[in-house]
Amino acid sequence: MGALYYGCDGSILLEDAANFTGEKTALPNANSVRGFKVIDDIKKAVNKACKGNVVSCADILVVAARDSVNIAPQYKVLLGKRDARNASLNDANRNLPPIFQLRAASLELPISWPYS
Repeated sequence: MGALYYGCDGSILLEDAANFTGEKTALPNANSVRGFKVIDDIKKAVNKACKGNVVSCADILVVAARDSVNIAPQYKVLLGKRDARNASLNDANRNLPPIFQLRAASLELPISWPYS
């Protein structure tokens, strides 16, 4: 799968683990995404209030993105996404375009569902 689909699972939010190196430190991600601590803190607070690991970073991220836009009306987002169980620093370095090439690279991707 291309970068458009693979990696849309919150894998950038995964910390390094014994069996993989996370994607936060991938070169294309350097200085591109900020606020990891905020997302981590929100996830911890929700899990503490609900007494368990009940929310994914992917869901926290989509709600935070929606709520951070104050010029748009409130809209529903689908929740229930699961975080990835692994990440690949090598795949991120190999497949993610540099931030300054993101628009040009995304225009070249073949897009079908749900836009066809």
